[in-house]
Amino acid sequence: MNIRMRAAFNRWRRRLLRQLLGRIVFGERSQGRDLPFTRIAPSVVIEHEDRLTLGDHVYIGPFCYLEASSGLTIGEGVQITSHVSIVSHSSHRSARLLGRAFVSWQGPRPGWVGGEVHIGPYSFIGPHTVIEAGTRLVGDARTSMDDIVVQVKRVSDLISEIGAATIEQTTGIGQVSTAVSQLDQATQQNAALVEESAAAAESLKQQASKLASVVSVFKLAT
Repeated sequence: MNIRMRAAFNRWRRRLLRQLLGRIVFGERSQGRDLPFTRIAPSVVIEHEDRLTLGDHVYIGPFCYLEASSGLTIGEGVQITSHVSIVSHSSHRSARLLGRAFVSWQGPRPGWVGGEVHIGPYSFIGPHTVIEAGTRLVGDARTSMDDIVVQVKRVSDLISEIGAATIEQTTGIGQVSTAVSQLDQATQQNAALVEESAAAAESLKQQASKLASVVSVFKLAT
């Protein structure tokens, strides 16, 4: 068989296999909903499909692995290329920590990770990607911007509250300072009054002494 015949045979074989095994066809169904524009390659492996929620206009390319035991949501218009793994639980860390005891371990396994995965509408996931448990991707830029605006408004409100509290605190400090100043003035006035009272008492004492001297020369007749 010469090279031209081999090339023609290989092309024919690839086309045949693609038609039989690799052709991606529109039309899926998820959680009771018909998805006429969703396509999933025949080579995709899906575990726990009952916990997978798909949107329409989704494309999942060849040789992807989807594990949905803890819940997996793939929003509308998501594009997943080839050789992508999406898992809603991960045991490899726990297996490394526990070793052979992993199989017989009773109770929660240390290092075990589990959680729902949510892939937002119109996200794009490139080839050879691993998405682990608990991941949440936001694909719609409008949703992301709305979240950012809300967060910025919250920060602005907090800054305004802090500014108002600072003004109130400054006013309170000013009032305390005024009260302390008034107290200091009253203390000084009291000190002056005490000094004046002491001087008056001393003067009165001296006058009383003089009066006693003057009166002492007089004697009452018997």
